Amino acid sequence: MKEYEPPSEESLINNILPSYDMFKSTISLELEPRDENYTVDPPSYEDHTMTPVMSARESENLDTEILVEDYPNNSVNVLNDTILSNLDRLPKLDSDGLEVGITFTETVGQVGIKSAIIDPTAKEFKQGDFIHGYVTIKNTTKSPIKFDMVYVLFEGVSALNEIDNSRNHNFLTMVDLFASWSYANIDRLVTDKGDPHDWCPGEIDPLDGTSLSIDARRLFQPGVTYKRFFTFKVPLKLLDDTCEKSLPSHVELCPTFGLNRESIPASLALGSDHVRDLAMVNCYISYSVSATIVGRATSFDLDVVNDRYIVAKRDKAPIRLIPDSAYFDYDANTRYRAFVHTIEELLCPTLNPVISQETLKVKQLYSQKAFEKSGYYQCVQPFRKKTLTGSSSTGLIALSSKKDWYRIKYTPPNHGFKSELTIPVEVRYSGPSQKVEIKKVDVELVAMTIQSKSHPIPIEFTKEMLFNDQEVLSKPTTSNFDSLVVTKFYNYLQKLNKAVKNGAKIEYQIYKDVKTLASLSTKYINLTVPNAFYRDNRKAKLSDIPWEEEESDLVKKFSIGADLGKCSLKGVNRVISGLDKITLVPSFQSCYISRMYYLKVGIKTNGANLSLSLPLRIER
Repeated sequence: MKEYEPPSEESLINNILPSYDMFKSTISLELEPRDENYTVDPPSYEDHTMTPVMSARESENLDTEILVEDYPNNSVNVLNDTILSNLDRLPKLDSDGLEVGITFTETVGQVGIKSAIIDPTAKEFKQGDFIHGYVTIKNTTKSPIKFDMVYVLFEGVSALNEIDNSRNHNFLTMVDLFASWSYANIDRLVTDKGDPHDWCPGEIDPLDGTSLSIDARRLFQPGVTYKRFFTFKVPLKLLDDTCEKSLPSHVELCPTFGLNRESIPASLALGSDHVRDLAMVNCYISYSVSATIVGRATSFDLDVVNDRYIVAKRDKAPIRLIPDSAYFDYDANTRYRAFVHTIEELLCPTLNPVISQETLKVKQLYSQKAFEKSGYYQCVQPFRKKTLTGSSSTGLIALSSKKDWYRIKYTPPNHGFKSELTIPVEVRYSGPSQKVEIKKVDVELVAMTIQSKSHPIPIEFTKEMLFNDQEVLSKPTTSNFDSLVVTKFYNYLQKLNKAVKNGAKIEYQIYKDVKTLASLSTKYINLTVPNAFYRDNRKAKLSDIPWEEEESDLVKKFSIGADLGKCSLKGVNRVISGLDKITLVPSFQSCYISRMYYLKVGIKTNGANLSLSLPLRIER
């Protein structure tokens, strides 16, 4: 006999759209309180089977009247004027008479059926996963407590300055209409057979004696513990209008990033086991399930001139989300180049980079030697032979590697995985005959965080913006995102400011985008990769590989092996080693925060120190 299998989550949970009345009573409750008496019972419902049928014209007129009556302001600003969109800005009371708790369960909550309780911080969710649990609310006083709304939400927030809530951006808000309070009684599960006009007063969960129904008069009765089951499904992506520029990578789900001190206890934040993902201070992306009770100030005996809504009680439970990476086939570089071209057309003459005379000579020699390799990243420097009286430039030496994305798998906290890479490189020397020695090979993993504190980032970042394809330099220097993008747009901004002062008309959107890119903040963390080794089965040591002659140049080709899983971070008091202790979240971009990675391969010779940057993606 076939063993009984419980229904799947997908088949058990009802999937319906909310009614217009539910939309008004849960999502669109306006900021200005209206006079309403909760102490009387709600009206009874008659049999609606004989409701007269309206004509299409009458229905159209009625809908228009409802919208105008309920939303007297411009319809575009309707949601901006609702409680739901302003929860973080409402005054917070934190009432002592209410206790709110959030519990997560392994399976969907059902009346009378026990489900295993889980710790959500011990799990990493991704797109399509279900989040199950229940909210409990208890009135610990001896009198009924009035409320206006109970919201149970799944939220995603990017915070650029946790001290100032105005810098927080809610990029994801999902409402569980079954767990939140509303006048309607809607079947949550396909097995439910409830009456939509019956609030099920007195219904008790036999497992714990909690009340499953909140008073229809919006009163929490004294000594009663209420329980509301919730279920959320992590979306595949964000809504398209999340990004005002409609950039594909900006509407993908971002990983949990940084430290949200509002949701994480101080003891954990200061402990040695917290997640170190190398985020900026006071900058984070967090996800949470929250339960919020909204009421009127007068209901909680607050002395106010004009009655207003307040957050009477709120509880948040953090969720760690690490989404699967998304891939895009289009070329973001084309869009970026078009954007730069538009700006440079406004600035005539265009800005020319300042190049030293010595570097200019190296570039001229570089072009004569035909060092350039199409499809390769390359670093070229003069090879200086040391003498008793100093040093002199005797030729050129180049380090190159084929253009490619290096990829490693994301390592969850406290999980040690091997993340080995093989990096093929080529060292080429051109100049007078002499001994060229490779003395040392180093590899570093660079974690770069980009942040905009004011306006949404108007472009998508590419590896082209991290470093140049070819670096032809008279001496080693730092060429990174700051020099290639931030400094460039800062110079553009100075030019635009000067043009505006001289009476030029500049489109505001272009000016704002340039200013945003010129004001970006960046943070670079260099992780040392120990014991980078030469990898070749034929030769025991790198010095055993002979220099080969190609078109009068000396060339040495080999591969570097590096286990990024053993990378280390120099802390204040100690060195932290391994990706089980350093959490490198998958590469991502959003409208305000981005994280990108690259490798820095360094080779020290007896005549030059070469450094090559190579793009790296971390993927789940």
